Amino acid sequence: MPAPAKSTDGAGSATRATGQVLAQCKVEIWFNIVTQKAIRRGSFSSVSQLKEKILRFTDHYNDSGTQPFMWTATADSILQKIQGPCT
Repeated sequence: MPAPAKSTDGAGSATRATGQVLAQCKVEIWFNIVTQKAIRRGSFSSVSQLKEKILRFTDHYNDSGTQPFMWTATADSILQKIQGPCT
């Protein structure tokens, strides 16, 4: 993966990095949901069988009216919280 472009204002790189971390967290949460609700303790005889189970779960999850993950905190409030204990 290419490195992100350097910011000229000094603040953009922190915002970009924070956005990447938040996006990664969302992906990890999604895989945890899939693992817990769809594939844990399952027995799959092939990769295609596992893939089909995940796709069926995803279709059901999307059709069930669940809301997408939404961040309610601003990037600044998150950065403020994590800077306190670290300094």
